[in-house]
Amino acid sequence: MEAKLYKGVQNDLKKKIERGIYPEGYKLESENSLCEQYNVSKVTLRKALSNLIEENYIESRPRIGYFVKAAERGIYHLSYSLSNVLNTYISDEEILSADFGGRKGVNEFEMTKRYANDDDEWIALEQIRIVFRHTLPGEKNTEKTRGYYKRHTEDILSLAETKKMTLDVSFGDEAVCDALEIFSDEALLRVCEEYYDEYGKLFAEVRAYVPSDFAEVRASNKRKESVF
Repeated sequence: MEAKLYKGVQNDLKKKIERGIYPEGYKLESENSLCEQYNVSKVTLRKALSNLIEENYIESRPRIGYFVKAAERGIYHLSYSLSNVLNTYISDEEILSADFGGRKGVNEFEMTKRYANDDDEWIALEQIRIVFRHTLPGEKNTEKTRGYYKRHTEDILSLAETKKMTLDVSFGDEAVCDALEIFSDEALLRVCEEYYDEYGKLFAEVRAYVPSDFAEVRASNKRKESVF
């Protein structure tokens, strides 16, 4: 099954739910109608619907159909779509320490982003590491390859079969505190997302940190914001 097919169906249905086109309690069209609408097989459609069930967007009622669920209040991911974030600084500094399940001899792409507000205060730091099996032909470990991964990071992460997220508060991470220009004893909200392939292997990790002074912007859930 091509990932692009079920991901396309999944993302389109998700957008319709998030935008209120399919409101809470709405019954989706039949599987036959959806297959015809998206021009996909039932196997592909059911993969997309299964993912939406896992993400708590819809629920299945046996012999009745699929219905849109109410948005939950659980934390889902950090949100950086903030009105006061005006500039982003991207660097290639090494901070992450993930071992990716002890893998050796693999190629890795790493990227660090710092997010600043209109007062030139660093309010968030995001670290991305991806293990990749292939590079652009003849372009191994070059700036051209790195540029490709920068442009396609979101698409690469979307190919994960499973994703695990942990959230905690940490102290004393000097490298992160230095990057955010804060005191080393300041509390940091830390979110770690791990992405696994179809074989259960960890292939990517995204860590995000937000200083306690900006905790009100630190997280959002699947369809509603959560403030702490």
